[in-house]
Amino acid sequence: MKWYLIKTKNKQTLKAYDYFNLLGIECYVPCKTNISKRGNKRIPLLNGYVFISFNETIDYDLVNLNPYSTSIITKNGQPILIPEEQMRLMIDHIESRYSHKDFKSRNVGDFIEINTGSLNGLMGQIIEIRNNKIYLQIESLSAQVEIQYAK
Repeated sequence: MKWYLIKTKNKQTLKAYDYFNLLGIECYVPCKTNISKRGNKRIPLLNGYVFISFNETIDYDLVNLNPYSTSIITKNGQPILIPEEQMRLMIDHIESRYSHKDFKSRNVGDFIEINTGSLNGLMGQIIEIRNNKIYLQIESLSAQVEIQYAK
């Protein structure tokens, strides 16, 4: 599969995504979910862009059928090709989900191993737990990571 990036009209990212899905085109929009009393709401992390996959070459006719998309992102006049491996890493990382039960027995100072996404296998020390989020210090990367979980 070959992945490309499609620009969408302003605030039409999810509509463009839904339209491509209706056409049977594999596509992806990285989203976060806001949980509120009114329900869950998907919010694109890269508003204005849809990742789209084709077996061989881009089907420009299918892309142009979408009333919510505007163009294919190019560099030097050529569509930018995103390697399958990079897409899988991104999707795995963004779609990794944790729940409260995964962390209910954890405390500040505990060490845990990350078991999904691009940081799979790394150890981190919990430095804070607040608002359905756990903050880890990953010494090997000299970085802090935030993990959000559902209640």
